[in-house]
Amino acid sequence: MTPAPAMYEYATPKDHGDLFYQYVIDAQTLGMTDGKDYLQQFGALVTDGAFVMRHWAGLSTMADRLNIYDQDNRRMYSSPAWMGTNSNGLPFAQSVVAPEWSYRDNARVKVDLINVNQATAGVDTGLTIYKSQLVFTGVRRVPFVVSDPVPSGYKFYEKPYQVPYSLSIDRYASIGGILNPALKIEIPVRDYDFELRRIEMELTDFGDPLFKMTLYDTNKYARSNAPVLANMLCHVDPSSLFGAGESSFWPSPPILYRVNSKIVFDVWSLLMSPTALPQTVRLLFHGVRRIPC
Repeated sequence: MTPAPAMYEYATPKDHGDLFYQYVIDAQTLGMTDGKDYLQQFGALVTDGAFVMRHWAGLSTMADRLNIYDQDNRRMYSSPAWMGTNSNGLPFAQSVVAPEWSYRDNARVKVDLINVNQATAGVDTGLTIYKSQLVFTGVRRVPFVVSDPVPSGYKFYEKPYQVPYSLSIDRYASIGGILNPALKIEIPVRDYDFELRRIEMELTDFGDPLFKMTLYDTNKYARSNAPVLANMLCHVDPSSLFGAGESSFWPSPPILYRVNSKIVFDVWSLLMSPTALPQTVRLLFHGVRRIPC
């Protein structure tokens, strides 16, 4: 007797590939006023393929409650959701989306924001620097591409591997009310193909992220539509004061970096004067090497 197939056996549609991706709604570009409600006024435009949402994070940096809308303008929650607190008394700021939600190309990930309360780093010459984002994590579903992690064209076995990096942030977020440019970091991938499965970030005395980052793949394509608060991409101590415990959702799925390519990411400082410069944050890129056999 042939066993019945699993009720929810997962498969990417034929002739499509799934690529790790994050869509960001960033308060730095919105011009919101604290204490107000904003109903479906803001959203992230889905481009270059469909988007499959598997996780969202960042509520505690932006508002008291929210609702999220699907591609057909249907609500995720019956009324705007307040996420409560965890066992450490810290506010939840994230949720897994199960079952996942799909957005067609050119749809918008729209939200309701109730009682906006934006997190900030400070003010410089009239320019407010925000640490306030909603981050939607999942995959871009693109026709005729190979899903992450890209396969290698040879037989191999996996060997756990870590790439440490000491990030030195040598600039403020802005000078004289003008945002500073990003710092570009390039880490060579040597000897073997490397499959990145997560990025760990040490805690700092500041208790919240010191920077935003944009991660690029082995072909130097950005894996987010805008810079992401570091704790929304990197893993941190779940008991930390980032306010949500573990806010990142990685791997979703892993990303392969070919040998002799580079792990590239841009860093936008969130440091404000008179903080001493430089500030150092240790990052650890976890994954596996693919060893030919």
